[in-house]
Amino acid sequence: LDALSTILLALQEEHIALLWRPLHEASGGWFWWGTSGAAQYKKLWVYMFNYLKDKGVNNLIWVWTCQGDDEIWYPGDEYVDVISFDCYHTEDHSSIKSDFDALVTISKGHKIVALSECGRVPDINEMLAGGDLWSWFMPWNGEYMEEPYNSETFWQEQMSSEFVISRDDLP
Repeated sequence: LDALSTILLALQEEHIALLWRPLHEASGGWFWWGTSGAAQYKKLWVYMFNYLKDKGVNNLIWVWTCQGDDEIWYPGDEYVDVISFDCYHTEDHSSIKSDFDALVTISKGHKIVALSECGRVPDINEMLAGGDLWSWFMPWNGEYMEEPYNSETFWQEQMSSEFVISRDDLP
């Protein structure tokens, strides 16, 4: 954490803010930070949060990633800016409203909700109809960027939606 804080402070001096998504998918049990359970995980999250804060790091937007139904792993509103979900279980581009609603419930509607990793991206029109208005989505790279997951035609349709803001839309 000390070496990391040096890097983060250097970025901070350059006025660079980061979407910081550490210790993701903890409740899945496949990463070391989740193998000792929710209580230990939350202690680790809070320790890291306070450590970096005490070092003067203030350029992080803290993104907590859940698996949907794992509220006991949530570090708490004071330690999280964005609550997100990693989703690879969809067979099509339909709305995933139940997963969205689970995150809103965990954060009691106080946090930005994001689809931090996904295979198939939900269709923007499906999201609008379903009410799962993810603040952003990020498909995993490689095979998930193309057929059979997200075709070029699909990408063109989604990125041309008036409800999507891409890097090209920014000043």
